[in-house]
Amino acid sequence: MAEKRIRAPRNMTTHLQLLQRLAGAGHVYWCGDEIVPSKLHSLIHKHDTLALRADAPARAYRKQTGRASVHLVLSPDVLKPETERVHWLMLSTDGSDGLATVERPPAPVRDLRTVDGRLTLYDGRVELVHVEKTVRNGRKKTKKLTTWTWRFTATRYRELEALLVGYAKQRDSGRAQRKLLALAKMPLFAGIRTQLLELHAETNRMLGKVGLAPLPPLDLPTLRILPCWSDDYAV
Repeated sequence: MAEKRIRAPRNMTTHLQLLQRLAGAGHVYWCGDEIVPSKLHSLIHKHDTLALRADAPARAYRKQTGRASVHLVLSPDVLKPETERVHWLMLSTDGSDGLATVERPPAPVRDLRTVDGRLTLYDGRVELVHVEKTVRNGRKKTKKLTTWTWRFTATRYRELEALLVGYAKQRDSGRAQRKLLALAKMPLFAGIRTQLLELHAETNRMLGKVGLAPLPPLDLPTLRILPCWSDDYAV
């Protein structure tokens, strides 16, 4: 089997984009933990059955022979010299020698497609979810597709809503506007974008109730696919 070095995503945005792409490619089983960076080599070697260093042709052959594709994804924190423990995730497709079938997985395995198995990151602020969306197929016809996206967790959304509505009740349009503009600097995945528009609408509803003018519309840029890997680290 051909082997390759495992690199780290450059930042939070590319980290989330990578996980989104892997989920979209069928890597729905996952596990994770944290580790001292110097022990990553040992982690990979200990679980060599998972073929974490497999390159693209090797993964294609594994798929052809009914075996799973498993990826090790490192947190961008590993790029910081002061990081003492780095968070890691493994994501796997179905098949033999994968997270769902291996006798001793590196950590408890969950399924992204279940509510209890959703992947949450960054102190529980965002979660990866499988959602349905409607797209136009021609002039009049529409069709429904399913896709993976990141959004605020339910708890985080309620916290942000309480904060923004509270500002509006206090007649503090300026603080509400500044908070929304700060949130708009997050990676604007479709799920997060939709929630920001909902938060904006809720804030304006409360501002209307207290007799203030609504906040101006949010100018939300489109999230582009960014180059993923840092050249400063590989294991």
